[in-house]
Amino acid sequence: MNIGEAAKASGVSAKMIRHYEETGLIRPAKRTQSNYRVYSPNDVQVLRFIKQARRLGFSMNQITLLLGLWQDGRPSSEVKRLALEHIGELELRIRELVEMKETLENLAKHCRGDSQPECPILNDLTATPLTQRGHETVACGGALDLPVGGRPMLDSFSMNGEKKWNLK
Repeated sequence: MNIGEAAKASGVSAKMIRHYEETGLIRPAKRTQSNYRVYSPNDVQVLRFIKQARRLGFSMNQITLLLGLWQDGRPSSEVKRLALEHIGELELRIRELVEMKETLENLAKHCRGDSQPECPILNDLTATPLTQRGHETVACGGALDLPVGGRPMLDSFSMNGEKKWNLK
């Protein structure tokens, strides 16, 4: 089958198939005399494997390892180790996302959302990241980094009757 047919059968775009081939994730496709790629049912199965592994959030390096274990005989202990390691990474990302969401909810709650230019969300985005101020933080991106423990380090003060927000 040609690349379009392989793409349709596997659910992986032709562009990604070419990319996987260029990066060495999959072996180069056989070619016709007119240099068109030709894919076998086994190639399609490999592409489906990669698609499913990507859907589960495995990195390309992890997918390479998993493909090797799948194709070369798999000691299930190694596959399980990789899966458990990935679960740990997912749990960390989930915690970080929850902390980011809580920070943004807190900032949005304290933003008046009116015609005034003062906004704790914008102030927080322009603040010096906590990592540059010597605090231990969870890396969530820029000034939205959270202190270990997960609570935003916000403090309010009043200036000319208007509430202002600063990171503690």
